[in-house]
Amino acid sequence: ISSSKVLLREWAVGRDLMHEDVIAMRDRRENAVVREERLRAQEDETRELNREQVEVKVQTSEECAQAKQSLAVERLAQRQECAALKEELAALQAVLAEATNCLLYTSPSPRDS
Repeated sequence: ISSSKVLLREWAVGRDLMHEDVIAMRDRRENAVVREERLRAQEDETRELNREQVEVKVQTSEECAQAKQSLAVERLAQRQECAALKEELAALQAVLAEATNCLLYTSPSPRDS
């Protein structure tokens, strides 16, 4: 009888150890699942941030292109205005030169006699 009690006790201890091992394995599996879920969430967040960065770069590139085009149009308008002002200045200088070279003829005044 004592040997059967010992065997029964050993069996109970073994069963308890196996039960503890099963619980530990379940806990490790649950922890692994939780870590995997966190990792997936972080990967999703990283993908979203990368997508947003690409969108910002595209928007920035488009805005830069629009700004360059606007600046080019503005510079063209300034060049055209400058050319028009140069033409106007040349015309005014020609009129001034003509007026400067003009001889003014005056008849003698009755007071000069």
